[in-house]
Amino acid sequence: MQNLALAIEAPMPCQEVDIVSTGVESLAVAALLSSRGRAVRFTQQGVTVPDQLLIRGGSVNYKAGRLQLGASAPEQGRRSSDLLLVCGKAGDYRKALNMVAEMLCPGQTVFIVDAPLGTAFELSCMIYKLRKRMAVNIIEMSPLFEECRFEGRALEIIGLREQVPICGRSVNETRSGLDIGRQLFTGLVPASNVLERGLSDPARIMRIALQAFHLERLAKGLAKPWALSSEQEAKLKEMEQEIQALGRLFNVHVTEAAAATHDFSDNLEREKQELEISVSETLVLLSDLAGVAYQSVPCIDMIIALASKTLGKDLRAESRKLSDLGLVGMDLREIIELVNS
Repeated sequence: MQNLALAIEAPMPCQEVDIVSTGVESLAVAALLSSRGRAVRFTQQGVTVPDQLLIRGGSVNYKAGRLQLGASAPEQGRRSSDLLLVCGKAGDYRKALNMVAEMLCPGQTVFIVDAPLGTAFELSCMIYKLRKRMAVNIIEMSPLFEECRFEGRALEIIGLREQVPICGRSVNETRSGLDIGRQLFTGLVPASNVLERGLSDPARIMRIALQAFHLERLAKGLAKPWALSSEQEAKLKEMEQEIQALGRLFNVHVTEAAAATHDFSDNLEREKQELEISVSETLVLLSDLAGVAYQSVPCIDMIIALASKTLGKDLRAESRKLSDLGLVGMDLREIIELVNS
């Protein structure tokens, strides 16, 4: 119950927030904000509204009129919201980023919750391609909670985090985003740059390997419970060493990984979808960054190959690229200078 204060504090003046993505994570963030008196508006249809929000045993009823569904882009004459928010784990992540790029107005701030590595630069590139020249704040955030799920008509949030790293494209942008973000989520802490923010939880990156191992077992018809083999445990340690080495190459601090969980479901299609997203949005990009630094990452490359074989897709071809972040053609020194600007 000690984390309940992150979501429910003394009421503050209403601030409008547009959420530009769907999915349970997006709704959980909306629940936190609406429970604090914020006016939250979804820009897309298809959102199921629960009756209650449950946070570690606490229960919060939605405030009437605070959560609006199905609104489109700002109507003619309607004031733009104070900020936009998109969730990186949303199934419509790429579509949501494109919508944000089109909707952003000068002076607005966008927060990307549970953002894949380097999303702030990716959105910046999208804005540039639209030929928009305006001052906006783009802030990427780590996850706000460990898990969120529906329990009947209630939305349950598990593991609401006390500290959530955030980062913008520059030091000044991070500082500005921190001032704004702490009005919404008090546990925000600044990361030195987007690479440090993206590598701030190596256990979540290593969980991609665990999920690949799990799907390999499902494909062989092996049932639960299952334990890691000695070879798989060695691969996990090797993967952590590769992540730590990347951090040192790019001059960022990477914490030691906590114990990674391998409690996955038997829903084969859902696990496949999550593995594809994780590898395409994060793991391939790490491999490419290692290539820029001429660093070998055989374990990361092995997991990408295993996932591609399991899913029957060339995940490298379909993944986010350095070009999506505006980093193509840059060497190690230039990337370090850019992210530390």
